[in-house]
Amino acid sequence: MKEQPHICPLCGRAYDEPPALSRVDNQTDICPRCGMMEALAAMPRRETPQERTRRATAGRLRTLKRPTTKPKRPEGRHRELPHPV
Repeated sequence: MKEQPHICPLCGRAYDEPPALSRVDNQTDICPRCGMMEALAAMPRRETPQERTRRATAGRLRTLKRPTTKPKRPEGRHRELPHPV
């Protein structure tokens, strides 16, 4: 006699494999696919190189001070060149 397929309460799909136990309440049987997704979501995630760079530069950018005055320009429109002798 063949068993009826179980229905996952999270995704609504039918499954024939042995159920997984939900990590949310430790009581509900869910499909193996949703069980795998819950397990992967619970794993600690490593920081990517982009995130590491962003974190390292964010603190440094706050400490850099911008100049409050503009640098002075030389007198006149063009800089003076030495005259040939």
